Amino acid sequence: MWQHICRVFSSTNPVMALTLAFGFDFEDNGVSSIDRITNDKYFSLSVSGGTSASITYQISADAGLNWENVSPVFSNIADKSYKFRAYQNSLPAGLETSAIKYLASTGHYYQYISDSLSWTQARAAAASRTFNGATGYLATITSAAENSFLSGLRPSSNLWVWIGASDAETEGVWKWMTGPEAGTVFWNGGINGLPPTGQYANWLAGFEPNNLQDEDYGHTVQSNSYWNDLDNFSSDTPTLFWRNDGYFVEYGGLPTYSNELSVTIDTTAPTAGILNLADFTDSG
Repeated sequence: MWQHICRVFSSTNPVMALTLAFGFDFEDNGVSSIDRITNDKYFSLSVSGGTSASITYQISADAGLNWENVSPVFSNIADKSYKFRAYQNSLPAGLETSAIKYLASTGHYYQYISDSLSWTQARAAAASRTFNGATGYLATITSAAENSFLSGLRPSSNLWVWIGASDAETEGVWKWMTGPEAGTVFWNGGINGLPPTGQYANWLAGFEPNNLQDEDYGHTVQSNSYWNDLDNFSSDTPTLFWRNDGYFVEYGGLPTYSNELSVTIDTTAPTAGILNLADFTDSG
């Protein structure tokens, strides 16, 4: 006599912020080693590590070349090999912690990290952080409201904090190098430069960015979070005048992908109307 059972296969990849897993409702004939999914049964997808309301599930029928959004529950699926993944593009309000705060105007979360790293080290450190499945990045500041909000996250007003700005690629062409704004030019020139139309900048007027010591990276200084350009140093090797105390991490706006799962459905089983689970692999 066949029984209805459910098996869940989980990813073993430990580096993913989101972990995608299969759940199967199928029949086991109790004798054969072949487990079979009947047409009136189903398999489903689930994610751990994210926020369920903001998860999108995707399927690919061409080995990952093209993806389309799907429901996480399947039945009567056609005979083929498939890949599945999930991603999270946004976070809902209401997830704040004592250290990570939400700004309604952007829909993003922000965190101040106290650590005397160089800009490139801080960029890598921010990208290694996750929050409810969202991958972090050095904060990009696109409005006065966002700038003021970040200023309030610092435990002390005199802390100098890295942000995701740099003109290392081309001197005087300041870009956001991180987050969804990566590659966006927000300032052209030096002290007397200007932002492109629609862009925001908060350099210390009349003084910055001055490229005083081949300074190609942006940070916030002073109680009103004016911006200054600085070279790529850590406070382990401070310059004569400057230091860095930490960096801002922003969460939101970037898709965070799960591992990929692969399954092959074979409908050529001896018993009519039966779907054989012929192969299951975790490509994550």
